[in-house]
Amino acid sequence: MMNTFRYAFRFLHRQKHFTLINVIGLALSLACCIILTRYLYREATVENHCIDPSTVIVPVEYYETSGTYMPDDLEFLKEDDGIGLLDHVTEQCIFSGNRAVKSKSDGDWTSAPVISVAPNVWNFFRLDITGDKSAMERPDACWITRDFAHILFGDTDPMGMTLYIQSSSLQMRAGKITSPEYQYTVAGIIETPSFKTILNPSVIVPYSKKLSWSAMTWIHVPKGYDIEALKQRCTNNLEADKKQYSDYRHNFDSWKEIYYKYRSSNQSQKHGNELFSTGNRFI
Repeated sequence: MMNTFRYAFRFLHRQKHFTLINVIGLALSLACCIILTRYLYREATVENHCIDPSTVIVPVEYYETSGTYMPDDLEFLKEDDGIGLLDHVTEQCIFSGNRAVKSKSDGDWTSAPVISVAPNVWNFFRLDITGDKSAMERPDACWITRDFAHILFGDTDPMGMTLYIQSSSLQMRAGKITSPEYQYTVAGIIETPSFKTILNPSVIVPYSKKLSWSAMTWIHVPKGYDIEALKQRCTNNLEADKKQYSDYRHNFDSWKEIYYKYRSSNQSQKHGNELFSTGNRFI
C-alpha cells in the first residue's frame, strides 16, 4: 500500500505541469459544486421563518398586458365571496409596502424599502428582533435593520432614535405639493436572517392607512386546504363574471410562490431598493 502511494507521489512530482493542471481543475470543480449547492439550498429555504408555510396563502393580482403579478388584499371578495374562501380563513394579517420610501434622520432623506404590518405578524412569521418585540402595537414605533441603522446613524446606538417616513399621498402646503411625513421611534433592530426572504424591508412600521400604500394580506387556512381547487374556482368565477377586465385576474398562491412569480410594473432596477426579492424555480 505504501509503495503504491510512493510511486504515485513520484509520478506526480516528475510530471509537475500535469499535476498542477489537475489540481487546479479539481479545485475549480469543488468550488463550483460548493457554490451550486449553496445556491440551491438558499433557493429551497426561502421564508424559512414562516411558522407554517402550508397554511399561508395570499391573494394576487395579475395583468396580462404588463406582466404585473403581485400580492393583493381581499377587497374583491367582500361583496360577493363567489369562490367560498372566507368561511375557511382562520386569520388574516394585513400589510403594505413601498420599495423606495424616503426615511429621514438628522435632516437627510435616504431611500429605502419599508413595510407596515399588523401586530399579529408574529402568528405568521418568526422575526429575529433585538429590542421591543411588541412595537407594532404602538403607532409611533418601528423596527430597523442593523445594516440600515448603520447607514443612518453610523456607530451610534439606533435604539430610541427618530425616523420620518413619507406617505404616498400628496397634499398642498405653502403653495407646494408635498407628501406628508410621519415620525417613528426606533424600538427594535432586525437581525439579518441566514436565509432568503421574500420581503426585504429596511424599516418595518405598524400598519396604518395614513401611509396610503396598497394593502396586501397574508391568510391562514386550515392544514390540508386544497389551494389548487381554490385557484380553479377563481378561474371559473372570473369566466362567469363578464364585468371583469379581460387582461385582469384575481387568484391565490402560497406565499412562497410570490418569490418565483413576483413582477411589479414599477420595479426599480437600482440595487438595494427592491422590497420584493425574486428567484427562479429549479424544483
